[in-house]
Amino acid sequence: MKQSLFLLLALFLAACTARETTINIPSTPETATLALATTAVPLVEITAIAQPIQITPTPIPTSAPTETPQLTPTPIPPPTGHIYFLWDPEPLPITGFGNPVQNLYQATYDKVSGMWNIETVIENLIGWPASILSPSKSMVALTPLEDRNKDGFVSQEGYNRGFDAPNLYAFDLISKVLNPVTTNFPEINEHQIHWLIDNQTIMIVSAYTISLTSLTHQNTQQVGPTFSSHIIWADLSPSTQTVVVNTSSDGIFFLDIATGMIILNLEQIGGNGVYGGWAPNGKWVALKYPSAHEFLFINSETLAVESIFLEGLINQLVWNPIDAVLLLHEYTEVRSRILLFDPELSVFELVSELPTDVTVDYLGWSPDGETITYLFKKGKVASLYSLAREAEIAQKIWQSEDVGRFNFSGWSPDYQWILIFSGQQDMYTHDEHATIEVVHKDGRATYELYETTGFHDPYGFFWLP
Repeated sequence: MKQSLFLLLALFLAACTARETTINIPSTPETATLALATTAVPLVEITAIAQPIQITPTPIPTSAPTETPQLTPTPIPPPTGHIYFLWDPEPLPITGFGNPVQNLYQATYDKVSGMWNIETVIENLIGWPASILSPSKSMVALTPLEDRNKDGFVSQEGYNRGFDAPNLYAFDLISKVLNPVTTNFPEINEHQIHWLIDNQTIMIVSAYTISLTSLTHQNTQQVGPTFSSHIIWADLSPSTQTVVVNTSSDGIFFLDIATGMIILNLEQIGGNGVYGGWAPNGKWVALKYPSAHEFLFINSETLAVESIFLEGLINQLVWNPIDAVLLLHEYTEVRSRILLFDPELSVFELVSELPTDVTVDYLGWSPDGETITYLFKKGKVASLYSLAREAEIAQKIWQSEDVGRFNFSGWSPDYQWILIFSGQQDMYTHDEHATIEVVHKDGRATYELYETTGFHDPYGFFWLP
């Protein structure tokens, strides 16, 4: 038995010696700590739940943004040509309006100094003479007052009392010579003087007659009848062969200049407050009544009359100087808009919608027929807009916060600049601000030509190359 026990003990010791193996454990850095589990942790079955993987996006590296090159604006060439106007250089009197005496001035922009050079061309034109440019733009018709009763004095007051009267002169812009055309004081409506296309004949409209005056022969001859009612206005056709005459109570007449014959008398239309004018092709005459919803077209070829009615009141009618297209302003209590009308097609085209709380004080075209300009006022704030014919949005090119009166005075020969005059009051006074300005048609520049505060207003503007 004891032998058996010793044998078993020997076998057990032999087995333990056989399993003893050397295990090489990699050395652990001194800074690391090995955590030894001292408690057995039972295995637990974990059910996996799918979760969306949240990835923080990493921006894609991009090169540094390239700066967009800034284009240097092309400098606007300054205004060119010569601006002519009539102006009384004497300050306003303390009371009344004094005795106006005009000078004809020429203003030219000096590129070097950046100033306007203004020089006197003609002095001492008494009264308020008309200033009408010839078709060739080489002569100006002027109507200064002269001493008709030979008392040695000439004045506006003398004209008002019948003592003095105008004669007709033609000023040659090339030779700078002022030539008399009449010396016998014909009755002249200073606002109704028209050049014929020969540049040698001037049509004079008086209260009841129409006459032609020749610069070459210096004689005046009546054309057509003596009208029985007062002539309100007369307008020559573009060919200057026919004149349309609006009388106070006898209607509208068409008069042939060459023969003096009446072509047409429309007794039921015309009269005080009616104004109108010829289309540039000479085919149509447009007429507008004051505060009316209609305007009229007269076809000079067929002598037919057509009425066009609109829902709103019609404020202004202006022919395009190139095309036979009419520009007009129509307004109601809830709508104000500028329209184009083609008489050949009898169709309207919307140009612009305007605010209903403004008044349209000016509406017109550039001489090339490509740009529409209009001025509207809200109270005393006046804004001038320019709209290219093919554009959709008008540009505000000028604004003043305090305008009582405004005069759109013309375009530069290159159609890039607009000449305007404005004053703070409805009538010139001693203390209001009044000035002549030149505005670029895109509103990119404005030049003050001359300040006329405390003086009579300048007028009779025209701009030549």
